[in-house]
Amino acid sequence: MSVLTKVFVVLVSLLSVVLVALIVPFVATTQDYKDQLGRVVTERDVAQAKARGAQAEVSAAQDSFSQQIATLEARNTSLVAQVNQLMEQLALAEGQAQRELSKNVKFEADLGRLTAANQQQGQLLNQLQSEVQQRRQQTLDQQSEMVQLANRNNELESQLEALQRRLRRANEQSTDLQGQNQQLKQQLATLPPEQFAKTLAEEDAQPRPYEPQTLIKGRVTGIKSFEGDTFVQIDVGSNDGVAPNMKFLVHRGNQFLGTLIISTVDQKAAAGRLKVQQGNVQVGDGVLTGGM
Repeated sequence: MSVLTKVFVVLVSLLSVVLVALIVPFVATTQDYKDQLGRVVTERDVAQAKARGAQAEVSAAQDSFSQQIATLEARNTSLVAQVNQLMEQLALAEGQAQRELSKNVKFEADLGRLTAANQQQGQLLNQLQSEVQQRRQQTLDQQSEMVQLANRNNELESQLEALQRRLRRANEQSTDLQGQNQQLKQQLATLPPEQFAKTLAEEDAQPRPYEPQTLIKGRVTGIKSFEGDTFVQIDVGSNDGVAPNMKFLVHRGNQFLGTLIISTVDQKAAAGRLKVQQGNVQVGDGVLTGGM
């Protein structure tokens, strides 16, 4: 073996020793690095997992914050619109207040004028009240006089109606007597003495027509002529106090038309012969009796 080979072997041995001395610490250090690397990787994984959880929480928080922000923005928009509307209303209210203030100033001026006018009207009202009181007293006096005059007028009308009834009866009696007298004269002129005496006896034997004490008024409802006699129907009967042989005056207003002697009486109607006739009796003419 050559020297070079021996040297080379020695060098290789030395290098092997040196390399072993170097490799052993390196291997130990590498194992430490691997352990540290494993721990770092594990911590990194844990940290990544925590980061992912935190990111999820952050995302959820961001979403919640985004919703809240959107809600707040919408509410802010609504509040801004309300503020704008309130500002417009405030402007309108201020304008209305200014107008009302102007009106109030005008009303105060008008009130002052009305107060002065009211005072004048109060004075006039007091004067008018005094005059009204006087006029009222005068009116009461005049009303009292009018009542007295009305009572007096009613009394005079009653007296006038009674006088008119008496006048109609007087005219009827006068006409009746004239007619009877004329008939008697005619009969006396034609009858012999003995017949005249008999006629007087028959006339005395017949009941005379009469008038009741109470006043009875009615209307003519029917007229019929038969064999020279005129028969009249009236609208009052026994219910009104009408009885046979009762005498009624037939009139039209104050005009005397004739005398009606009742022969037939019903409850609500009566009829008789028109004994004395001084006018044309018509349906609707008045009849009355009694009340003297």
